[in-house]
Amino acid sequence: MKPRTIRWVLGASDIMFTNPVFSAFFRNGQVIETFRGEGIFQPALDAAIDKLNQGHWVHLFGEGKVCQPPHYPQVNGVAHLQRFKWGVGRVVMEANVLPLIIPMWLTGFDKLMPEGRPFPFKFFPKVGVKLGVAFGDPIPAARVVTLLDSLPNHRGNQALHTRSFCEEPHGRGVRGEKFPASDVAIIEERKMDHIRSEVTAIIQRAVEDFGRKLSGNQLDRPLA
Repeated sequence: MKPRTIRWVLGASDIMFTNPVFSAFFRNGQVIETFRGEGIFQPALDAAIDKLNQGHWVHLFGEGKVCQPPHYPQVNGVAHLQRFKWGVGRVVMEANVLPLIIPMWLTGFDKLMPEGRPFPFKFFPKVGVKLGVAFGDPIPAARVVTLLDSLPNHRGNQALHTRSFCEEPHGRGVRGEKFPASDVAIIEERKMDHIRSEVTAIIQRAVEDFGRKLSGNQLDRPLA
């Protein structure tokens, strides 16, 4: 198989990189070691953005952890995926070119490797399980572009962190009034956080809608 045509994926350090054998196996499988709790500005996310910029396929599990149908959160009797991590939004926003975002839906893996089994059985897949993998239509770029267009310089803008003074941005205080740049940085960082969360939410809704179409409101029906 050609590395160019194989996906890159983020993988948890505490699961996939716990010993030299596992580490070598998953790195050769194009898994980027990711540290839970290190936030969205860790090197793993930087590497994912670099891979996109090089034209590679990057596969993200938005929840950032294993989440199986019996444990999906419920709202008014309807199942939902766990909240997607904001790192998803950061990867999309900071790529040089808006990537093609394709929702995927997997079924049967909760039967193949169900969570909660005791040692050593949890390490062995069950036999005779039917798996399903489906690809949806690309998420319309306009949904994301509208949000990105509201950013200064349109993409990946870094907030100021110096104590110099500058004009207050439009919409607060008296026009032309001077404030410390650190205050402006806080405003810009909050705006960036909000847009990251909105971009991430667009992707989560698209994945959930695709999953509901295939697996019903409980998101637990196997693919036909």
